[in-house]
Amino acid sequence: MPWAALVPWIGADAATRARVRTEIDAAAGLVAAAAAPMDPQLLASFRAAPWDAAAITSGIAALGEYLASADRWYAFLRFGANAAARAVVARLGLALGPEHARVALAFLEQHRAQAAVRALWDDRLGGRSCGTADAALGSAIAAVRGVAAAMDALETDPRLASDAATIRAALLDPTGAAPMLDGLLRQEAIGAAIAGLGDAAIATGLLTGDAASGLVAQACARQPTVARVRAWIDALPTLEGLLRLEAAAAALPAPLRPVVWALAETDLSPEAGWNQVRRGVLAGAMATRLREDPSLLAFDGDKLRAYHGRWDLLEGERLGLVRDVVLQQWIDRQRGRLLAQTGSRLSSLGAELKRRLALRGERVMRLRQVIATGAATEGGDPIFDLRPVWMASPETAAQIFSRAPAFDVIVFDEASQCRLEHALPVLLRGHRVVIAGDPKQLPPTRFFEGGATLEVEADETMG
Repeated sequence: MPWAALVPWIGADAATRARVRTEIDAAAGLVAAAAAPMDPQLLASFRAAPWDAAAITSGIAALGEYLASADRWYAFLRFGANAAARAVVARLGLALGPEHARVALAFLEQHRAQAAVRALWDDRLGGRSCGTADAALGSAIAAVRGVAAAMDALETDPRLASDAATIRAALLDPTGAAPMLDGLLRQEAIGAAIAGLGDAAIATGLLTGDAASGLVAQACARQPTVARVRAWIDALPTLEGLLRLEAAAAALPAPLRPVVWALAETDLSPEAGWNQVRRGVLAGAMATRLREDPSLLAFDGDKLRAYHGRWDLLEGERLGLVRDVVLQQWIDRQRGRLLAQTGSRLSSLGAELKRRLALRGERVMRLRQVIATGAATEGGDPIFDLRPVWMASPETAAQIFSRAPAFDVIVFDEASQCRLEHALPVLLRGHRVVIAGDPKQLPPTRFFEGGATLEVEADETMG
């Protein structure tokens, strides 16, 4: 817009600027409506037969009265309203109808808004002699308001008091006014943006008041803030770990908290940090123990290592002796049950066991029959004393053992490969169960079972 239109507002008094800003704010809706794009066909018809202000006003009234009842069933009976509205839309090259009437009404209201904005610019803002086009009136009015706001800030902001005269003189100078005015016009928007930045930083709930204030101070000093915010965003994945560390540190004894935080602020890895904590705790515990019992200071490190080596050696010998004692007790128990008192021949129980296991020919028993025959033996079947550990698949265990607890403990190894329906019968054969498996393994599949079944069926068909 012409510079001459803005110069008067640089030297205007505060009361005049306040009046101008009030009038511009009141006409904000009209300015927005006037700046909207217009239908080129309607604009051509309008300019071909110019309308005066009275015609625009009466046209808007006629279209409003028509649209008030255009969607009613009795609309065709309103001959006068229909005729007046038909004359208005015909001047714009349209046929009468609710949709065309709404388009024509919006067009005329926009023209009336442009006329009101032009009157505001020419009569109230003193822009009659500046030759501003209608399309640029909105920008020109915004520029006047910006200049008025800038001058208010120049007079009221204590930080600008010492430079107010210099700034005003620079604005009145045609060569330096443009860059100076551009900076002043942007101050309000920049201030609002900085305030919004501070509010948004606090609203996240992730920053302390000091951090948000530091960000705002950095923006006010015209320093880049993008890098600082980007660093915070990049650090967001570590926030959960920091909160967990804060909760864990709060549960520690008071003397340990500053040490843990100081350790967390270093560049050590979690493993190295944990080793440092363990080393410090152990060192503290050792120092406390030595203070409580000074006689421990007399121990030699080499002697302690020798004692530990001797301890390991004796522990190994002890375990071997325990194993030998258990084996000897087991052998003595089996001799007492399966041998006669002379110790040179089998007892009746031993002979019966040998008979079950050594039968040949037609009378030979299957394994499940051997086990079933000894189930009624008083004191338990000795075959389970001779072979206390059995390894079998779930199918085999269900076939050879009766549905009664025969074992103290049943162990399922690779349990993830065993179906539930196969495991349930085995559970009846023991008092306790241990299940071991890898949850990351694939579940059991019937792929090979299905292939074997198809192969057997094919063989039977060919046979």
